[in-house]
Amino acid sequence: MEAKIEKLINESMNDHNETDLFIGHYKKLEECRGENDIIKYFSKLKNNKTIFGMVFSSADVEGNLSAHFDSDFIAYMPNEEMMGEVYDAKYKHHYLEKELPVMVYDIDLEKKRILVSRQRARNKAQTAKRKELIQKLKNRKDNELIIEKGVIKHVDQKRKRVIIDIGNVGIMGYIPIAHWKQGYEYHLNKVANRNHIIDVDIMEYKSRNNRSSSNIYSKNEHFICSRKNLLPNPWIGIEERLPKDTVITFKCIHKVERNFFARIDGLDDIDVYVEYPKPGLQIPIFEGMKYQGFIYRVNEKTKLLKARVFKMLPDKVE
Repeated sequence: MEAKIEKLINESMNDHNETDLFIGHYKKLEECRGENDIIKYFSKLKNNKTIFGMVFSSADVEGNLSAHFDSDFIAYMPNEEMMGEVYDAKYKHHYLEKELPVMVYDIDLEKKRILVSRQRARNKAQTAKRKELIQKLKNRKDNELIIEKGVIKHVDQKRKRVIIDIGNVGIMGYIPIAHWKQGYEYHLNKVANRNHIIDVDIMEYKSRNNRSSSNIYSKNEHFICSRKNLLPNPWIGIEERLPKDTVITFKCIHKVERNFFARIDGLDDIDVYVEYPKPGLQIPIFEGMKYQGFIYRVNEKTKLLKARVFKMLPDKVE
């Protein structure tokens, strides 16, 4: 039976990168039968400080989670081990019947409990991921991309940036509005959806030495990230695709006095600056309305695209 336990340990340790667990790409543990198997298996996981995925099937009134084996033993996660502080037990059902990354921190033979913690696993993965990212930045060559997954947590409208959790292990990343897409995005809160997983390029690490916050998201350190760097450049070949005098249909997305910025149908990553053809023409301009006009200036190198409007279309775009 020892050989079987060794096989399970090796699979749980080698099948994935530990920090990937927090994005959701991991496997369930294989089942162990009998108390001796369970004790040996989870004792090795504890000694190796291995992070693994576990599915919890029940929760008590205090929000403590349990997973059951084919024996009297259970895996048990106290409420405070979920996030490092007590969470509201009314949300306990959100954590059931889904794989959570955890690590073993104790085995209670008397109560027959395998004590596991998501927060301790997250702290371990966070330390490893931060060290990995800083080292990658130090070793990065010119124009080399450092691609990581991040979970969108918040849109900071005041500072015009998207806040993400890199690797979902509590490492804060900022995506400035200029690095969200190839063009300018005026409504970040409409396109950056909370809890969505996105790919980003890690560009820079910023840190202060006086770290004192106990919060997993330290305000004294963060990574500057780019989503734009991973997107194709829509300006390549723009002069051939939209030569001067081409008639186009576009939607007003942002007014600037009498003129406005617009988005061309089928070309979401490029904004066109739209002007009136002459001062005497009276066309009402409303954000969300569609218009027709013609290209009068386009330059691929300087990323310049200008048009003049000559007609408002009847249908409003929601």
